[in-house]
Amino acid sequence: MKSICLRMLEPIPLPVLMKSPVTVVCHDAGAAHLLFAWLRHWFEAGALGDHSFKMVLGGPAEKAWKNNPIPLPHVQMHATIGAVIDHWVNYAQRFERQGIVVLPDQIWVADQHAERIANQVFTSIPVSCLPNVYLQNLVKNISPVTSGCRHLLYVLEPVRDQWGRGEPGEFQALDFFVKHLTTSQHRVGLSGLSPMPWW
Repeated sequence: MKSICLRMLEPIPLPVLMKSPVTVVCHDAGAAHLLFAWLRHWFEAGALGDHSFKMVLGGPAEKAWKNNPIPLPHVQMHATIGAVIDHWVNYAQRFERQGIVVLPDQIWVADQHAERIANQVFTSIPVSCLPNVYLQNLVKNISPVTSGCRHLLYVLEPVRDQWGRGEPGEFQALDFFVKHLTTSQHRVGLSGLSPMPWW
């Protein structure tokens, strides 16, 4: 199945299979942030005028929505199912529970690595690679680093794979970073560690 990976455009075109009514189902924060940023982009661009929505949210996704909701219309109906994947591992397992496989009608991702994996795993499902508007919006709020900056925040990702070394990858990566921090041409101090979740 051919996929489409888009660069940042104004506005980003809607995926071809995103037809009204739409039910948005989210729990984990990563994919929810991506999806909410896309929905807000389309809403502000006036691209959702003919779409109706039902929000089914729980856990971190519900908290993220309540903190910054989008005024989308709601409707109690079945809809085309789209899945947002924000990782690079265990794609097939994400759609299987107790031996039962339930696949979406379409898959959205935010980078070309995820696009490639999704196309390899789900050969009969359309895959859309959309710009990571969530990350781009975060970057807009970060002031440029000046030459006088001497502080660094290290944001951890819970990598549980041990990479054959007997220790979770998250801590291997941190040890590697700290070890090579002193060899950097930029003299900075590690001011803090931020584990997931980041909100």
